[in-house]
Amino acid sequence: MLNGGFSFENNNNFSQLTANMWEHSHKTINKLITYADDVKLKEINNIEKENEKKNKKTYFEKFDGVFYTGDAVTRDEDGYYWVKGRVDDVINVSGHRIGTAEIESAIGNHENVAEVAVVGRPHQIKGESVFAYIVLKSEDSLGEDIELLKEINGIITQEIGAMAKCDDIVIVSGLPKTRSGKIMRRILRAIAKGEEIKQDISTLEDPSIVEKIKANFN
Repeated sequence: MLNGGFSFENNNNFSQLTANMWEHSHKTINKLITYADDVKLKEINNIEKENEKKNKKTYFEKFDGVFYTGDAVTRDEDGYYWVKGRVDDVINVSGHRIGTAEIESAIGNHENVAEVAVVGRPHQIKGESVFAYIVLKSEDSLGEDIELLKEINGIITQEIGAMAKCDDIVIVSGLPKTRSGKIMRRILRAIAKGEEIKQDISTLEDPSIVEKIKANFN
């Protein structure tokens, strides 16, 4: 029995009734889909317009007639350009917003530093402290972390200022990088904060380096 009280067995009107019901519901579904598509299209258009404004402001309005990448770069005495990192990657130390690329550049001037990655770590008084992961050119300075920290902070003070000095450094055998050579600072930041690493590390150039770095904190 259909709702309404009549039998549909041998009822010639049943096929027409179900056809009418399908036609009505099909039109309703069409209307709903069309409405949803219109709303989604408006959302996409609005997002695209906002992104266009944001991109124009971020990349084209900072310097007239020049595309601004947001990367920090240095040029060495041989004329080679070195991309240091994002200029918007900053650490807030006692109200001073200091670029990690700027600190890394200063630390890299130490004669025994091969590679360096700087991250911020929560600090009760300063808000954030400067934490540096350092790969050495030679192992002569191993076990002399305090002396190395003094030397590095001397360079930082001279080139940037005392507010950018490292609170802590850790000597590591390598840094977590993608196969294209990008240092994954989110992983280093999580390790420094003692947080769980939620990022997939299987795509790293050397996934085992993460556990080697974490071993320094045990």
